[in-house]
Amino acid sequence: MRKLVLLTTALIGSWALQAQNPYPIISIDSLQFVNQQKLANPTANTLPDYINPVFKDSIYRDTIRFEGIVITNPRIYGLDANNRRRGAYVQRKGGGPWSGLLANCDANILGQPLASFLTETKFYDNMVVGYKVRVTGVIANFQGETQINLIRNNASWDNSVEPLSTQIDTLVYSNIKASDLMAGNPNTGWVQQKQ
Repeated sequence: MRKLVLLTTALIGSWALQAQNPYPIISIDSLQFVNQQKLANPTANTLPDYINPVFKDSIYRDTIRFEGIVITNPRIYGLDANNRRRGAYVQRKGGGPWSGLLANCDANILGQPLASFLTETKFYDNMVVGYKVRVTGVIANFQGETQINLIRNNASWDNSVEPLSTQIDTLVYSNIKASDLMAGNPNTGWVQQKQ
């Protein structure tokens, strides 16, 4: 009888563990960080140190979860002529260096209608400005900027955007001049000020 109870408990325990999202929760600043040597080289790629030159997580590699405060409305970000992409910026509570990421709901990656992907990931439902959320996705790079591309749900767990708090949080921001980010002008060309 004891063996049957132990076996049943072990099966239920393994089922419960399988149902949990296995991807590690990583802080935004760890995901965003790029060392100064890479930033000083104007021709070097600026992929975050978390994935380049080697994956910090040897099991899940570039698929992670992160938590933060939503700071932009996903309904206003598109940057896609075919209207198949939405994005929202998420910031670590309190702001600071390396503290923000773009969470990208991109139907182009998955080859399915945007409306279906938005529903599956609960992107519009839970990406509300001021909410604290947990996002699951793959680290990517778009024109030198880090973004997290949301992934589809798994048969064993949910990869949707999870609300951790629906209390509207205070947004923290700093004023930055355009000249701190770019040098040059439209006629001579722009040069990123990566450092």
